[in-house]
Amino acid sequence: QFSFQTVYAFFSLITWHPIVILILIFKPGPLSKDIRIGYIINQACLMLNEWFFSLLFKITILMPYPALHCGGPLCTLGMNQQVVTFIMAWFVTIPVPPFVFLLLSMHQKMVLNTASRFRYTKRTQFGMMAALITIMSLNAVGFGVFGVRATNSAEIMRRPELSWLVDRQGVLLLFGDVGDAGMFKYECYFLLVTISIVFPVVAFFSVHATYTIQLSKGITTNRTVLLVNRTMSVILIQLTSIFISYNIPISLLGMTIIFDMPESALGVMRPLLTVSQHVN
Repeated sequence: QFSFQTVYAFFSLITWHPIVILILIFKPGPLSKDIRIGYIINQACLMLNEWFFSLLFKITILMPYPALHCGGPLCTLGMNQQVVTFIMAWFVTIPVPPFVFLLLSMHQKMVLNTASRFRYTKRTQFGMMAALITIMSLNAVGFGVFGVRATNSAEIMRRPELSWLVDRQGVLLLFGDVGDAGMFKYECYFLLVTISIVFPVVAFFSVHATYTIQLSKGITTNRTVLLVNRTMSVILIQLTSIFISYNIPISLLGMTIIFDMPESALGVMRPLLTVSQHVN
């Protein structure tokens, strides 16, 4: 089935991501080795995410139901719903640690020769990354543990808005009824808490690094430093846009699963969620 999602994923996998990786390998410019490696790993994880969600899983969000339709080849293997949700969650989380590591490394490069109180030791940076990886891993486990099938799934699937999916290739991941996600709501709560912790930290590092770059423009005329700052500015813009397009669909999905949203809100959130999901 060559949907927009499939075509877009193929195009992205053979153009944008490989081009970025090749540039980082053969034309790195002033970027330091650790930032180049972090950026390459980040791009590789995004490619894995693209490959699995757009080609192997083909996830469709079924608002307002707390349900997902998995129409890719991996969902035709007869796996248990909790196994599918665990694998899905793992591929959602893998791009996050490389992204935060890259952002943290860039931020520390920016403040290295300043008197900023936000300079951290390697041990502190390691602790921050270890905490992040632990939280993301717990989310993946939570998807598997709490992603149980609704007890009345047979009754819900007979409804006209869902019954047509029964004959389609793949599997319907049904966690509950509208406004009642069953056990899965506990993982959604934890997911929203995770986002509320991680997103402000990412936003702070992005804003503070940008502020430091802007501040250095007025106090240095060194062309090499200015070139490095310009390169960092471009990367920061790219990383911020990626995180927003990555964060928005996950946040909206969590809210629509937990809460029984009014039709007016769903009318706005459906297209926003669909577009941000595919752009991501």
